[in-house]
Amino acid sequence: MSRLLNATEVIGLAVVTLGGDDVAEVRDVVYEPSRGGLIGFTLNKRGFFSGRQKQVLTIDSVRSVGRDAVVVDDGEALTDKGDGKGSIGAASSDRDVIGASVITDQGVELGTVSDVVISLGRKVEAVGYEIVGSDDDARRFFMPLPDQLAVSGDALMVPSACKEFIRDDLTGFGGAVDAYRADHGSGHPGRGNAKRTSGAHGGADSSRSKSDLYAEARELDISGRSSMTKAELVSALSDRRGVR
Repeated sequence: MSRLLNATEVIGLAVVTLGGDDVAEVRDVVYEPSRGGLIGFTLNKRGFFSGRQKQVLTIDSVRSVGRDAVVVDDGEALTDKGDGKGSIGAASSDRDVIGASVITDQGVELGTVSDVVISLGRKVEAVGYEIVGSDDDARRFFMPLPDQLAVSGDALMVPSACKEFIRDDLTGFGGAVDAYRADHGSGHPGRGNAKRTSGAHGGADSSRSKSDLYAEARELDISGRSSMTKAELVSALSDRRGVR
């Protein structure tokens, strides 16, 4: 796992080109909770005429992110923000994950999101959440980014299996993320990331979302469904239909 950093710590970093030109400053990090991914950065101007910049930086145009700067190939990496679905300029009402409640699929409230954890280096991605615990446990801790079962402006519903991978600081969190991904996939909803299993189970179920599979497993009262990976849900549903 690459070095980890809270997303809010990227705010204020200079955006520099490979040629050494200082072209912008990170104003905000744009995150899409429904797909568990970073979209990019809004920007401020640098120098005497500082202020909000109309152009933005998409995550695909980032060469790397370090603790001191965001590196791009050249000034052409900055683009118009756009206003379509999934763009940086789209309405942000569903993107404000900070302050959202985190609840397991068994109804246990873990706390509220205080930040998004990202990995640095050439591959820049969201890998987890920093969470402030509920009133009776107000500590801060870190949880790997799961295949979320539900996302709204008020709450994130996560699998109960996430709880065993919670860590109290970023020092050991990279290992927890790697372990979670080994057991449950990469944690990015809708990217076909669940761990593969042997056998001929699957079929059309493999292309369905984990939340849809879980909903059917609940209707069929399949035991242990709350801790299953997507691949395991596919297999369990296939087995259940086979004995009907």
